[in-house]
Amino acid sequence: MKNVIELIREAAHIMTSPDRTAVSVKGRSNFVTEADVGVQEFMRRGLQKLYPDYGFFSEEQENDPDYSKPIWILDPIDGTANFITHYHQSALSLALYAEGKVVFGAVYNPFTDELFTAESGKGAFCNGEPIHADNEVEMLDAIIDLGTMPYYKDRAAEVGRFATEIILRASDMRRNGSAALAMCYAAAGRTAAMMEGLLQPWDYAAGMLIAAEAGAIVSDWSGAPLDPKAPSAVLVSGEKVHPEILKMIKEVQNQ
Repeated sequence: MKNVIELIREAAHIMTSPDRTAVSVKGRSNFVTEADVGVQEFMRRGLQKLYPDYGFFSEEQENDPDYSKPIWILDPIDGTANFITHYHQSALSLALYAEGKVVFGAVYNPFTDELFTAESGKGAFCNGEPIHADNEVEMLDAIIDLGTMPYYKDRAAEVGRFATEIILRASDMRRNGSAALAMCYAAAGRTAAMMEGLLQPWDYAAGMLIAAEAGAIVSDWSGAPLDPKAPSAVLVSGEKVHPEILKMIKEVQNQ
């Protein structure tokens, strides 16, 4: 996938270009910039040239994906609100889905120049160095990244209950603002876990493979495997804290 990695790095220059910051509003707390569209079209053309028989599924276009053939799943800028405010926690996220599973994933933050990658069965890496989830940390010492589902204001009270329980049960809480990067940070052991109540396939397809290849447990909020063809709640965590977080989720949802 060396040619795809090179394409990703080229496309990411669009994110750091100062003339790509014009913003359109898709919905409350949901934005798209010229850079989102620019990255998407650059990647679409580049991937079509490299792999003309593969499909292409991306956030900033109308989609009718054909999963009977290999298909690229792209989020051109995951963390657009971060991007708009120059928070520098934004990433290009690309996955390849083939024969019923994600076989390649890459998440690149050009502002930190960190590239997380994985291929099925080959481990996970950050800038070419192996990464590993923290499978030894206990819940009491855990730092957990909680996604706040900003598009779904009707679930704000639920998010608040989760935040309270995390602060009471764990060491501390974080909020990255990019689900793809949050998954990679859990994969690299920077946090014990990340969790978010509803994500789209382009948000999590690459990160789920990177995390799994790094030894993390990846599931939905019931503990079932993720299906990258559909929206889902997502939990990525180390082995020891995973059952504790699933227990917490069930208790909060039953309140």
